[in-house]
Amino acid sequence: MQLECLLCMAYISFDKKAWEEAQTYFDLAYNVAKECSETHIAEQCLCNSGIASGNAVMQDKQKMFSTFYSGALKGGFGGFHVGTWSEEDEEDDEDEEAEYDREDETKGEGGQRRRSNAHDHFAQIED
Repeated sequence: MQLECLLCMAYISFDKKAWEEAQTYFDLAYNVAKECSETHIAEQCLCNSGIASGNAVMQDKQKMFSTFYSGALKGGFGGFHVGTWSEEDEEDDEDEEAEYDREDETKGEGGQRRRSNAHDHFAQIED
C-alpha cells in the first residue's frame, strides 16, 4: 500500500511538473520497492527519478536563459554595446585607421613598424 501511494504521489508531481518533488517520491518508492524485492518497479522508479532530475535541471536552465534574454531586451547587456553603429562610430574607426596609416608612413613598412614596436616593448621590460 505504501509503495502504491508513493508512486501515485510521484506521478501526480510529475504531471504537475514539480520535478524535485517527483524525484523525491520516486526515490522513496525506489527504496520501498527494493525492500519488497519488487525489482521491476524499483528499476522504473530509478529511471523516473533520473528523468525528473534531468527535467529539474533543464527547467532551471530555461529560467536562467529567459531571465538573461528578458534583461537583454529590456536594458541591454550591461556595459556592452547593443544596437546599430552610428555614423560617429564609423568616423572614429576611420580616424584610427588614418592615424595608423600615418604611423606606417613615418616608420616605413608595416613589418618594420611591428619590429620597432616589439623592440621598444622589450627595451622597456629590460629597464
